[in-house]
Amino acid sequence: MNKKSRNLPGIVTMLTLAVLGGCTDGTGDPISAGPNHLNAAGSGGVSGSGGNGGAPEPVVASKKMDLLFVVDNSSSMKDKQIQLANVAPELLTRLVNPRCVDQSGVQVAQPSTPQEPCPAGSTREFDPVADLHIGVISSSLGSHGGDYCTDVDREDPDQDFRKNFTQNDRGRLLNRGLRKDESKVDFPTEPTYNGLGFLVWDPAGAGSPPGEKDIAQVAQGVRNLVLGADQIGCGYEAPLEA
Repeated sequence: MNKKSRNLPGIVTMLTLAVLGGCTDGTGDPISAGPNHLNAAGSGGVSGSGGNGGAPEPVVASKKMDLLFVVDNSSSMKDKQIQLANVAPELLTRLVNPRCVDQSGVQVAQPSTPQEPCPAGSTREFDPVADLHIGVISSSLGSHGGDYCTDVDREDPDQDFRKNFTQNDRGRLLNRGLRKDESKVDFPTEPTYNGLGFLVWDPAGAGSPPGEKDIAQVAQGVRNLVLGADQIGCGYEAPLEA
């Protein structure tokens, strides 16, 4: 995902989203949840103790983000995937068009676009993300040396050893779309940025080639990729290893 040009670690989402509750400032004291204390791209007004004699280290702001969804695609996970796919548009919208809050952190407005100014006395809860890369991987890494999860579709042995590559996605970015026939393991290919396996929100058209300017299109692509992970992956779930 062009990691050389990005200065924020990817966020891993495993069908649930981590929250900031319980975070500390590096000294054991909780970080307050006031407005702009930590923006989505890493900037904020709180920094922990550093290695330079205890002086706070500066926090570098960034409007770039890599967002990685790690989806469990083992049996019985379809309903959870649907829940994630349904909330993905809200997540992306909040990142690229954050709310306006007052000094107490109370929402006062939701701008219609990332460029719209906030009402007097309020600011964005964090800087809008202007360069967003989004990818999806699965929890399937095969049998880990055993013989249970193979590339053979065991449920349909008459199909001449038809390959089912969802048994081992090898931790690589997925470009599978939603299956139209759940009796088959054939998946449509979901379009990704320049065929590289991930999606790009690029409202300024700064990429080469430019990315997507319509966040609704990006959200739909994320939804399709999440559902494309499906639930016929290996039962030996390995999300962290992936």
